[in-house]
Amino acid sequence: MTHGITRIEPPPEAAVTAIQQAPGLAALMTPQGQVVFLNSRARRELAGGGIRADWWDLWLTRERPRLASAVRDAAAGRTVRLPARRAAGPEGDWDVSVRPAHADAEGRVRFISANARPPMGA
Repeated sequence: MTHGITRIEPPPEAAVTAIQQAPGLAALMTPQGQVVFLNSRARRELAGGGIRADWWDLWLTRERPRLASAVRDAAAGRTVRLPARRAAGPEGDWDVSVRPAHADAEGRVRFISANARPPMGA
C-alpha cells in the first residue's frame, strides 16, 4: 500500500538528456503535469533551485489554466505552442511549447516536455 503517494516511473535517459540540452526553460513531467526534471536554467529561474509539484505552478496564476490545458493536450498526443508570462523575469510573453516526450509500447504518453523561450529582446 502506498498511502496516497503516487509512484512515478523514472524518465528515460534520452528524455532527460534532451531536457538538459534544451534552450530556454525546459521541463520533463508526467501526463498529469507533475515535474520530474528541470534543466539547470529552469531550476534556477523558475523553481528557485527546487522542483514544485505541478508545472503550471511555476507560472503566473492567470496563466495556469491555459498551461494545464496544454499539458492535457500533450498527454493526448498533441503539440501545443502558446504565449505565457512568468511571475518573475523579463517582461513579455514567453514562447512555450508543450509536447509528448516519450510514449510506451502501446502508444500512451508517459512523459511530456515543455520548453519556454524568453520574450524577444530579453
